[in-house]
Amino acid sequence: MSSIENMRYPEPRYHGAEGEVNASFRPADTPPEVSSPVGSTSYLATQESTGGEFGLYKGVFSSGSRRCRGAAPGS
Repeated sequence: MSSIENMRYPEPRYHGAEGEVNASFRPADTPPEVSSPVGSTSYLATQESTGGEFGLYKGVFSSGSRRCRGAAPGS
């Protein structure tokens, strides 16, 4: 079991003095990569664009979408 006492920061990867600019621009009107009747998913940063470190996705769900069964007690 993990606890906050056992948490560690990863080793530093950037050692420059002035910072690093490495952003990418995604216009607000870019259509989502995945759409369905209950919502959509946009890829903000894929594993490919982060060198395999992580993936970052934006999920937008419609107001009429139903909760998953068993998602909350008493549902």
